[in-house]
Amino acid sequence: MQVTRRQVSTALFNLLAGAYTWAKAEPTARLWSKVTALEQPYFGLYQPVQTGEQSQAYGAIKYTLYYSALVYARRDATPAAPGDSFGYYLDDIMDMVDKAMQGPRLGENQTLGNLVTQAMIQGRIDRDEGLLDQQGKIEIPIVVLIGM
Repeated sequence: MQVTRRQVSTALFNLLAGAYTWAKAEPTARLWSKVTALEQPYFGLYQPVQTGEQSQAYGAIKYTLYYSALVYARRDATPAAPGDSFGYYLDDIMDMVDKAMQGPRLGENQTLGNLVTQAMIQGRIDRDEGLLDQQGKIEIPIVVLIGM
């Protein structure tokens, strides 16, 4: 691995932190109960898992880093135009994250400035519109491939 995990995490955080006008963004995630309403919409990033595979023929290790991007937004603190819904607001945030995760040109991989082979959204996106407790959440799974 020619780049460090810190470089990759920092590049991914910077990309997503610039995707939307967050009230608070930080490179490590907090539980939603520790994020005040004034700090929302909130963006945090964490890496729960990584895998490595070493080929005996070449000795190079291929890594897959798995991240979760967490977005929190308060349903009761989000201004909505007449006819809008909080779900539309979460859709707009997700669309901005989608746009940031696209490659520089159509059909090209997002490489975080040529640090990695590919960074992509992959997997089930969990979402809660805050119907019961007013706390909305999106959890976005991101996979980063290094050394392929």
